[in-house]
Formats: sequence, C-alpha cells, structure tokens
Amino acid sequence: MKPGAGDQAQLDADTGRHLALLERGTLHRIIPVCVVALGDRVQIELHSAEIRADGGYVLLRAVEMGLAARATGEEPFMTLAEPHLTIGDDVGTRYGAALVTADTTDGRVWRHRFAFEPSPPTNAHRMRVEIESFGPGDIAGHDEITGPWVFEFNI
Repeated sequence: MKPGAGDQAQLDADTGRHLALLERGTLHRIIPVCVVALGDRVQIELHSAEIRADGGYVLLRAVEMGLAARATGEEPFMTLAEPHLTIGDDVGTRYGAALVTADTTDGRVWRHRFAFEPSPPTNAHRMRVEIESFGPGDIAGHDEITGPWVFEFNI
C-alpha cells in the first residue's frame, strides 16, 4: 500500500532526522575501496566506505557505457539515478541502506551516496556491497538494468 501525502511527508521528515543523527556521529575511518565492476551497459566504481559510530556511507559512481553509450547530445538510454543494493559483511550482518544523494551533470555519469546502518561490528573484517539493478523506481519509471555488480573489501 502506497502511503498518503501526509504519511509520506512524515516518513520523509523522520528519515531526514535519522540521517542527520547518523551524519553527526563520530567518524571512525574512511576506507578507500577504488574497485571497478563492468557490465555490458554500466560501469560501476565503488570509491569509498565511511564508517561512523552508528553506521556509515558508501560512495559510488555509475557510467553509461558499451553498446548503450550515445553520441554527445543524444539522450542517455535510461537514468542511472536509482540503484538498488544490499550491504552485508563476513559475520552475517545485513545493513539497512538508503540512497542519500544521486547527482549527474550529463545524464550518463551518476554519483550516489548511500547511508547504511548499523556500524560494522568489531569482529567483521570484510564488507560486501551488491548492486542488484538500476530502476525501476520513481525517477527511472519502468526502466531497469539488472546486475549484479558485486564489491567486497576489507573493513
């Protein structure tokens, strides 16, 4: 069931307050990941993971490429605004993840910042980020590109 306008506004406000608390948490470390995963239509770069007291962030870059890439001035084949991902670790933690920002200058190269929680437990040594697809969603409509694009790195 889709929430009503009032329900959605309250959900957005609650999410904003929750993300503000996460952002204000103590920074524990920033992990440079610098890994690229290729697909036939999209190249994904996982730049870094930021670990804070109550969670953290991952920073991604998605680029339209391959046969789907267009000449300058043509419309992109679809929006890469809405990646759907899961985050876990080597001790079985499943993290809640929310897209915080998605921005582009040309419709072909997108940057995404995802918040996740909780913070990794002290006995976790590796994190796994799996992007399952881009779209469908509010921005992408029915368009969808399926992965997976998988990243694993030491934490």
